[in-house]
Amino acid sequence: MSQMIEVVHGSRVAVVWLNRPEIHNALNEEMVAQLTQAIHDSSHDPETVAVVLASRGDAFCAGVDLAWYQRYWEQGGHSSQAPARALAHLLKTIDCSPVPVIARVNGHCIGAGIGLVAACDMAFASHDAEFSQPETGLGLVPQLVAPYLSRAIGARTAGRWLMMGETFPAAEAWRMGLLQEICEASELDARINAVLGHLMLTEPNAVRLTREMLKSLPGGELDHAQLTAKLEQFAPRVDSPAREGVNAFIEKRWPDWVPDELKS
Repeated sequence: MSQMIEVVHGSRVAVVWLNRPEIHNALNEEMVAQLTQAIHDSSHDPETVAVVLASRGDAFCAGVDLAWYQRYWEQGGHSSQAPARALAHLLKTIDCSPVPVIARVNGHCIGAGIGLVAACDMAFASHDAEFSQPETGLGLVPQLVAPYLSRAIGARTAGRWLMMGETFPAAEAWRMGLLQEICEASELDARINAVLGHLMLTEPNAVRLTREMLKSLPGGELDHAQLTAKLEQFAPRVDSPAREGVNAFIEKRWPDWVPDELKS
């Protein structure tokens, strides 16, 4: 099995690296499985007080590798529920971590990548990071990201980015509350290390209990069973516009619903 995920253990901190830089850390089936396992194992290590989610290369995460959906459809899958379930389990694993999970964001952060950031407890990004939620432009419903992004920045604010598919800069992500801090790329590790330094002064069990308490407050806890039950409702089907949107993206052409006058 290729190592699409690397885990580096430091002093009471585990850094989990997305390691598929040649395709901008886009998530496929194998990578999602490795990442889910790495987050679970690292966060449940009694010696670990925090997990940092980082990425190799010049992008944080380009979202889902659309070839994964395409391959599932070609194999006769009625919908993309299988990929959706795997991604939902990954986000749940981050959300239910017993220790804080910190996102280190550099470069592009797209689609499911935003879900990773929103599921974390806090996120730091370089000034040149860019965010976009392009699912609706592909005929997809951003069902997996929506609950986490809505919790992080509010449903009304999240609605614009989820429905419109616009690209927004790190400064806007910070203004909305998706990011706790932005800085120069060269300072990113230093800023995260400073936060980890403060965390080292805390009593580990008190932090774990505080995290648990925060999740139990109104607006903090997600009903993962309910979210899973809705996967089939919104999963893109073989005969839906999603297949046309995904194929158009892979073939580098406009999908058929875009008016001719806008194809330029």
